[in-house]
Amino acid sequence: MTFLLGVVGWLYLRARALRPAVYRNLALGDLQPFLRSWGVWLGNRGEILVRHERADGTVQFRKQLYKRRPNAIVFRYRNADDSRRNFPVVRAAFEEAKIVYELELTRRTRRPRAMAVALDARDILMPAAALRLIDTGFGALGARTPEFRIWCEGRLQAAPDRDSIPLIAPIAARRAGFRVGA
Repeated sequence: MTFLLGVVGWLYLRARALRPAVYRNLALGDLQPFLRSWGVWLGNRGEILVRHERADGTVQFRKQLYKRRPNAIVFRYRNADDSRRNFPVVRAAFEEAKIVYELELTRRTRRPRAMAVALDARDILMPAAALRLIDTGFGALGARTPEFRIWCEGRLQAAPDRDSIPLIAPIAARRAGFRVGA
């Protein structure tokens, strides 16, 4: 019985340590180091998620790895879940700002699924472009206060797309400075 409790306790601590580290109450400019770091370190289909405390909807940056062309980080604002009612407002803001985006459509009904903008992961100006997209999207919803949350989900690459960029801790265990288990 003691052994079983020990194993369950170890698994619980291990699971808590692997949760994503959510960085809270950030201003828009404070998001740039996270986008720069995680943008080059994330593996295929890894995601950087940005949310504002006072606005519905989540901005998603999904990493796409390619063999014959540069790796891309795709900005996506989805027309689903909590962002569905705000999607037309954000879409109108992107058109007003003259931001070129691709509209992803559903297969059967051909309705808008998401707005997508591809960014080059190796580009040194990628974080600034990403900040403009975030500002346009959340600015349309009136969310300009420093209450942003950012976190990443997915695997990391062994080597980043660009050298000399430090990794900001993406999971709770590394943020706290310890690791549970082996």
